[in-house]
Amino acid sequence: LVKNVNSGSTWYKIQDAIDNASSADTLQIWAWTYSENVEVDESISIIGNGTSNTTLNITSGKGFDISSDDVTISNIMVKGCGSSLGHNAFQIAGDDVTVENVVGKDCSKGISISGSGAWVSNSTFSNNHLSGVEIWVGDSSTTAVTLYSNNVWWNGNHGIRALEDDVIIKNNNIRNNTLDGFNCAGAEDSLIENNTIVDNGDDGIEI
Repeated sequence: LVKNVNSGSTWYKIQDAIDNASSADTLQIWAWTYSENVEVDESISIIGNGTSNTTLNITSGKGFDISSDDVTISNIMVKGCGSSLGHNAFQIAGDDVTVENVVGKDCSKGISISGSGAWVSNSTFSNNHLSGVEIWVGDSSTTAVTLYSNNVWWNGNHGIRALEDDVIIKNNNIRNNTLDGFNCAGAEDSLIENNTIVDNGDDGIEI
């Protein structure tokens, strides 16, 4: 069950709750396993009941596809998207999106970011077929993407791969990924600070 905290309305599907929400609304997703691909095209907050309680378990496609700016999403696990390219747990195209305390696993990528100013913290991206985190060059990348205090491990490609300049990678635990821990892929002026980067298959940091 999903409750719109502002309107008081309840919905059985996350997508129905989003489609009937207004900008700045907060959706509370109660403990349950949901099976749907979710498109977020409204500037709202989506709050689960904890990553061990609120799960989006799908077999293909994207988990949360976030195209709107100023979205906040937290306390949710997404898993099982499959290995097909683009079937990512979290797809972030909107600007200034906040992602906190989520899990993305068993997907193509844990999280793929092309929006400017994303903040991703206290989350785990593991056991994905490609990279745990991928940061693309976006259309309006004027504010740095920040990854702070995340676990990025046991992914089938790089832990973190960044093609965008000026990313901030701080206080993360990046280990046991098949290729590099952090692959800059031509990105410039990145800040890499206070991370634990160990036991990756290739380089810890590839510049």
